Amino acid sequence: MGAIAASTILGLNSKSLRIARGWSAAGLAEKLGWSVDAVTALEAGRLEITLDELDSVAKSLSVSLHSLMLAPEAHADFRETRRSA
Repeated sequence: MGAIAASTILGLNSKSLRIARGWSAAGLAEKLGWSVDAVTALEAGRLEITLDELDSVAKSLSVSLHSLMLAPEAHADFRETRRSA
């Protein structure tokens, strides 16, 4: 797989984690103190955010920055490694 932009990875992972928690975009927006439009832009990979905002997203989703920024194939590799152990 080719290189994926960090904003795309962040968007895919934040949306996946939000959905896994059963939250709406409005629910995550409320936790972050952001607008729904900002969360939608984040999940679409169209929002540039600061490191402090990135940290807030990770904390709101109860994950580490590392987990939030893992490329999709890395998540699959990690899950497979854990199953094999």
